[in-house]
Amino acid sequence: MCNKPRIILGVFVAAAVVCSAWLALRRPEPTHAGKSLTDWLYQYADEHAKFVADYGIEQDFGEYESSSRSAIREMGPNALPLLLDMLRTKDSSFIALLLSRNINEVPFRTAKDFRILANYGFHALGSEARCAVPALTALLDDPEIRGTALDCLGNIGPEAKGAIPALIRLLDDTNRIDRWNATVTMGKIHMIPQLAVPALMEKLTETNDILFTTISAIGKFGEHARPAIPALMQFQHHDKDLVRLEATNAINKILRAVGATKRAE
Repeated sequence: MCNKPRIILGVFVAAAVVCSAWLALRRPEPTHAGKSLTDWLYQYADEHAKFVADYGIEQDFGEYESSSRSAIREMGPNALPLLLDMLRTKDSSFIALLLSRNINEVPFRTAKDFRILANYGFHALGSEARCAVPALTALLDDPEIRGTALDCLGNIGPEAKGAIPALIRLLDDTNRIDRWNATVTMGKIHMIPQLAVPALMEKLTETNDILFTTISAIGKFGEHARPAIPALMQFQHHDKDLVRLEATNAINKILRAVGATKRAE
């Protein structure tokens, strides 16, 4: 019985936190064809899930056009303030405790839900979200948000080149998942090769626990990764199949890009 007041107080505190987060996200939403950005984001997420079920995750959803993607792109930069608000949303410690206890009927969404939804928005916008790069780069300093911010930068693609110096710093992070995400994102952006390629080449070592990912990222820089070919060749006879495959694929991509440039000259 003596714990009841504490429980009631905890519920009110949690409710206040949730209401504050909800109000923060209630900035006027951009709309298209009578539907809000949030509604289009949910539709886009549903379409992505169906696409993966039909074609598999290895297929590029980026080449798939849909009414929801078109709608989100029509909103363009006007969608960014709300997407960034979603990305910055955090759960209170009390809400996190409820979720850890597997209480399913929590009458509100979690911060993770908002961040996933924001990521879909950046995926739909692609290069149209370029002006959000400084804000996303700043969010890399927050360990809780970093993973999603990296995904968002990768979804923007080459236009997110301003984030390359910050991504290079993350290549030495102690968190393996963050190192992996930063490496993948560098490959998706594949810009500023004079900085990025040497930084990735430094990680071409047997002690690198994401070696195949590093090799794959280097290959995405095309002809600009030509200096990496000698280092990549040593991994074509590696004892791990995936490392051998990625090394061969990366070298072939680089050589094809070099050949295409020569033919165009």
